[in-house]
Amino acid sequence: MTRGNNLQDVFLDDSDRNDFLNLIAKAAQRYNLDIFAFCLMSNHYHLFLQTPDANLSSAMQWINGTYTVRFRVRKGFKGHLFQGRFKAKLVAEPEYFDQLGFYLHLNPVLAGLVKTPEEYEWSSYRDYISAKPRFEWIDRDALLSQFGRSGFARIRNYRKACLSHLGEQPEFWNKLIDPVVIGSAEAVDRLIKKYAPKGNQKPVTDYQYLLSAALNPDHEVEKVADIFEVDVSKLKERRWAMPAKLAAYAHLVENCGMRPGQAAKYFGVSSSAVSKGVSRFKQMISDNPALGKKYGKLGD
Repeated sequence: MTRGNNLQDVFLDDSDRNDFLNLIAKAAQRYNLDIFAFCLMSNHYHLFLQTPDANLSSAMQWINGTYTVRFRVRKGFKGHLFQGRFKAKLVAEPEYFDQLGFYLHLNPVLAGLVKTPEEYEWSSYRDYISAKPRFEWIDRDALLSQFGRSGFARIRNYRKACLSHLGEQPEFWNKLIDPVVIGSAEAVDRLIKKYAPKGNQKPVTDYQYLLSAALNPDHEVEKVADIFEVDVSKLKERRWAMPAKLAAYAHLVENCGMRPGQAAKYFGVSSSAVSKGVSRFKQMISDNPALGKKYGKLGD
């Protein structure tokens, strides 16, 4: 998903949208992409795709860069069109494909632009409910294969399942907000073991997020309580700010890969409280070697 810089529109008219879709067709060939679904909104777009050649960054850089150049020429636009780097989430298990497809196809309905997804021209929904898709580069099999054996039955069942979510926001869609990886804890654990970065893992941000997706924070906080010899309930008291509590902040963020916001939600405090607590604890262990030695046991 990529948004416009400062939430500005990136598609001003149908010529922009058609040009972008032509770029997607070229990118699919150029980078060997499997495009499952898309949705173009006014100030952002969603792509559901697979990269057999592990070249997502190269493909997205080409798509966004080429579109920006063409947009500037057509509109006389200057400055940044897109808001920084694209955002990506890894779908770890195929059973989540249908829900992700529903999310993209119902996006215009959730935004109040149309009442039904088939009214919206600029998503792949119409390609999923037609005998023949408009775009040859849309790969429908990954999603439709879960909805029956024959072609017409699959289309009918997919449409029915998608429309069943009108007027609601399934719990699954909340999972699209925070996690870098969409899948079960077991699937995430398999990815961690298979694709662990070599050398120093701490600077590899996506890997740290991957770790946090498989994390059991209760277990980690119990480890802190055990090493610092305090009752675990103390670590969860909102107003208690002894070294052990700060150590728990630091352990979840620094050792376990949690974002400060995730740790803050777990402890029921603000993100700034966690960030400041981590900084304060780092200073404490630099001044107190014995405290640092205790904390070091958490990384073992």
